[in-house]
Amino acid sequence: MKNLSILLISLTIFFYSCSSNDDDTTPPPNFVHTPEPTTPTQYTLTVTAGEGGTVSTQGGTYDEGTEVTITATADEGYKFVGWEGYDSESNSLTVTLNSNTNIEALFEIVTKYFIDRSPNYPTINNKIGNIVKNKYHPGKILTPDVIDSFIDLKENCDCIGCGCRVKFNLNSDTSVYFDYNNDGLIDLFGFLENNSDGYRVGFGKYVLVDDVFNNPQSTYFDSNVWCGGRMELNDFNGDGRDDVLVYHENDHGDGNGGYYTSRIPLEILYFNLDGSYTINQVGPNTGTHDLVSFDIDNDGDVDIVNNEWWYNDPGQIVQLPLFYVNDGMGNFTITKTKFEQYSFYQDVGLDFNFTGVDAFDLDNDGFVDLLIGGSSESEVQYCVYDNPSDQFEQNCYSTDYQEDIRVFWGSSSFTYSEENSTRVDLPFYNNGNSKLSYGFGFIDINNDGQYEIINVGTNIPRNGISGPNSGGFIEIFLNNGDRTFTSDSSNRISIYEWDYANKSSIDTGDIPLFYFISVIDVDDDGDFDLVPHAINNGSIKLSGTSNGQDEFDFYTNIGEDFHWQNNGGYFTLIDDRHNYEN
Repeated sequence: MKNLSILLISLTIFFYSCSSNDDDTTPPPNFVHTPEPTTPTQYTLTVTAGEGGTVSTQGGTYDEGTEVTITATADEGYKFVGWEGYDSESNSLTVTLNSNTNIEALFEIVTKYFIDRSPNYPTINNKIGNIVKNKYHPGKILTPDVIDSFIDLKENCDCIGCGCRVKFNLNSDTSVYFDYNNDGLIDLFGFLENNSDGYRVGFGKYVLVDDVFNNPQSTYFDSNVWCGGRMELNDFNGDGRDDVLVYHENDHGDGNGGYYTSRIPLEILYFNLDGSYTINQVGPNTGTHDLVSFDIDNDGDVDIVNNEWWYNDPGQIVQLPLFYVNDGMGNFTITKTKFEQYSFYQDVGLDFNFTGVDAFDLDNDGFVDLLIGGSSESEVQYCVYDNPSDQFEQNCYSTDYQEDIRVFWGSSSFTYSEENSTRVDLPFYNNGNSKLSYGFGFIDINNDGQYEIINVGTNIPRNGISGPNSGGFIEIFLNNGDRTFTSDSSNRISIYEWDYANKSSIDTGDIPLFYFISVIDVDDDGDFDLVPHAINNGSIKLSGTSNGQDEFDFYTNIGEDFHWQNNGGYFTLIDDRHNYEN
């Protein structure tokens, strides 16, 4: 009890001390109840991208009221068209999260319609095949991925790039753009080489590719062309629609001392709107490296100049240019009188062979001029009995008539003569190699009304290790306005010649060979750029394939924007490269 009393007294004193002060104004303690913190409401944002583009975020989980900005970016060849799940046409979208939200960015392919990007040439030139073909060029290169996926025909393949029992390849210089069904979309017609279990082992196939740059749909047809299969575009029967003339080298050497097959006539393919066509064979059996179609006699229809080139030795037959004169309905008569030196070359037994042929009114006189292109260096010998006093005396001569470029001037006689022609020197490569002409283009660089000559072709090494086709070139010849021309390539173009250092095929990094040049306003800036009509794929020999046969495949590393851009009359290579292989 004593201890309990002491405890009670102590507690009384303690409470009295704590509750008292001098002025007694301090309030009693205020005890406040603090509730537990609440978790904010959250919502899920899911963002996806449809085919043809990407989005800046795929979303996530966010607090209610959070603002999230999403940006949609279209891939090349596509455009942004809107959002699924949100009403906005802007590709940049800010979303406030008040509920779970799903949004998809929508894209669609940019439809590439036919746009004429070519120069407005003087009217007299509009019936020239090269000018017609130039009009349809899209300003883009048809790339190997498109060719491999949609155009080449491959079946029964053991693996990619080898062992295909059936393989038909587009060797890109054997195609032409046009619009066969008048739907405003660019189509392509091409010849596919038969490389099944080898290289050029049989007759190839034709391919018609509807809407080649948007939704390519290919249809294949049998062909009696084995080699070559290059094409000219023009209206040959006067019905207002463009037709395809196919020329070929069926008797080309096969690399084993023989020849592929027999020569056949030229073929004109007349297309129907449904993609079917009829073939009209024109003239005699022939072999051709190049030809040109134009209105020779100013009668309003399209004629043909076939610069024959036979590979299988014709014996005593001389190869001379054949003029196919049109009656206006696609019926042709072969004449030998349009070339005034025809009899001379026939009598002395000289083949009038050239690798490049084209036409253009270069002197603006209203008559189309004929261009033929050879090599930088050529010498031909012939022997004739030309002594009237001794019929048994044979005299031999040398001529360089196949050298350089010759312009045969058109005239009111509608004939062409060496006596009315201009010789344009074709320079050598800087390393001393000879150049060989393949194709021509025409451009008015300085807007003086005089059209310059663009010449493209290949390299012929002097040491003979390889070639031709072991390099390429572009030459620009300024039109002086007096029927003379001046080479100005080194001052006008950044890269105007290239070679493969005596290699037999190209490697990644090389500029592939091309046969034709297009003059197109690629960048819509009002001047005209230089675009290869098509890249000639380099061939690769594949050994040790599963079927035991050597095969060939094709590749190039050039992207669709590869071209020479016109910058005030100077052409800079836009070197669009991709690692395309096989």
